[in-house]
Amino acid sequence: MEYKQLKINTKGRLWLSVKKCARLILEGAVLVIDPSIGSHSSMPGFAILRVGCLTNRGTIAVEPTGSTHDRLFAIGECLRRDFPTAWDVLVVEDIPDRRFSKSGRGSIRQQVQLHRAVGAVHASVRCVHAISVHPATWHAVVPPDYVKSDAGDAAAMAEVVRQYATAVIARAQKKSRERKSRTKR
Repeated sequence: MEYKQLKINTKGRLWLSVKKCARLILEGAVLVIDPSIGSHSSMPGFAILRVGCLTNRGTIAVEPTGSTHDRLFAIGECLRRDFPTAWDVLVVEDIPDRRFSKSGRGSIRQQVQLHRAVGAVHASVRCVHAISVHPATWHAVVPPDYVKSDAGDAAAMAEVVRQYATAVIARAQKKSRERKSRTKR
């Protein structure tokens, strides 16, 4: 899939977060999770970046008819079992406090469930840095013909942090060259 190039916002939270770990994103191991509590229509998605390249993506299977507690426990158990490494960076979708549908209303229950899923992810994955990516940001990289999927959403978030990390490094290199040229004068 050909992702769109993002317009990088150098003033936002994502920039500040990526700035702290840009080299790790491009040279280390990154686990990206698209959170879900597990339902008939959605499962947690994951993507893995190694040395700045997408190496794997998929979904975490959760029994959708189990209780909320059982599903959260299953997500945590799966993350600890299948992704036991201490990751350089964990990326999780930034779930807004309020969610509105096109009709102007959103499900509070669904929003709470997503926040619980994010908590299960953070409690289960060891990492050096954690980054949140707002849905509107990763939606901006997907092409018009994108077919929504849990694994695809995680891969799109991986692409966002990769593009941001590349921009952080490029900006730092440019500033370094400018400083060197000023000192030579």
